[in-house]
Amino acid sequence: MFKAVQVYVHDEDEAEALRSKLSKFDTKEVMIDYIEQEQDIDLVIPYAQTGTTGADSPNIAGGMGQVVAYQEIADDDKRDRNAVLSFQVTEADFNDALEAIQLAGGYVDRGIFK
Repeated sequence: MFKAVQVYVHDEDEAEALRSKLSKFDTKEVMIDYIEQEQDIDLVIPYAQTGTTGADSPNIAGGMGQVVAYQEIADDDKRDRNAVLSFQVTEADFNDALEAIQLAGGYVDRGIFK
């Protein structure tokens, strides 16, 4: 089973670099596009859950049968995202793909965690 993912990055170069990192996972339909600045997208920073807890822990959501986490970001940080990398990833690779996205500085729509 595949899960659709959209990653928001600063520019096409970042999208290409992330596409390269994601090539080790079972993905399909990988595309890069530009986004409109006026879109109302609820972007968050994704995290692969490490099992730690604490007062400053990110929000936790269950998705694709695995627990993942995300952190809210300031509106100013959302405005500089001009490119989107869209792809589908298998359930087995979902957490690993989110970790790669987080390490590359990509943001995702909070809706991915529902």
